[in-house]
Amino acid sequence: MHTAPGHRAHIECKVAADPLATVIWLKGEVPVPIDSRVLALVDGDKHTLLIRNVQRSDFGIYTCHAMNDLGQGEQHIQLSGVPNPGVFKKTEEKNSSAKDSYTLIWEVDSYTPIIEYNLWFRPYMPRSGANRPHWTKLTIPTEYSSGPVYSKSYTIKGLKEKTIYEALLVSRNRYGWSKPSPILRFATAGADLNDDMVTTIQLNVQDNIIPLEVMSSAIRKSISICTLTILLLKFLI
Repeated sequence: MHTAPGHRAHIECKVAADPLATVIWLKGEVPVPIDSRVLALVDGDKHTLLIRNVQRSDFGIYTCHAMNDLGQGEQHIQLSGVPNPGVFKKTEEKNSSAKDSYTLIWEVDSYTPIIEYNLWFRPYMPRSGANRPHWTKLTIPTEYSSGPVYSKSYTIKGLKEKTIYEALLVSRNRYGWSKPSPILRFATAGADLNDDMVTTIQLNVQDNIIPLEVMSSAIRKSISICTLTILLLKFLI
């Protein structure tokens, strides 16, 4: 979950349990102190930790821990200042694609100014395996922008004619690198590309879906889905 000092953060989890579960919030292994700045709210099965005027010391791993007479469960959520994953914007092929170049456009949400982008690309091969082409990394500086949405366009030159490529993006602000964007597939003029251009990133070493350098960073900074369902059901005879 992305935030920044001075902002407000809502950390949510949903708990479905029978009998009803008791829910506590932890930061690390320590219960979160509840006061006028940090509130624990409950609305049905939705439990929210509201943090007002976020401080840098609030960054870290939070745990929504639920328990009842039948058992317990928990969900981990990371509160961080790093940017959200970038989003490639789909453009008209005739305006962005040339014989040996392609113009990419993307947006990144960040409450703190973006310092730089790393853009990774390579020729696309539909089959996995050790013979996949290696990734090329470009480090791209940013221009001044007031945020929190940062937009950028960049033209990759020196590409092969009639070739499909895939690309992904990571962004850095003062707090570190974002998780990778979804992969974008694009093509130079003359290549046949299906409409389904964006694919979900798979952190798979064997298939080498994304660069290992990016994958390692993504794993270290992994943010879990902020939803918890505890199925602690009493069986009736």
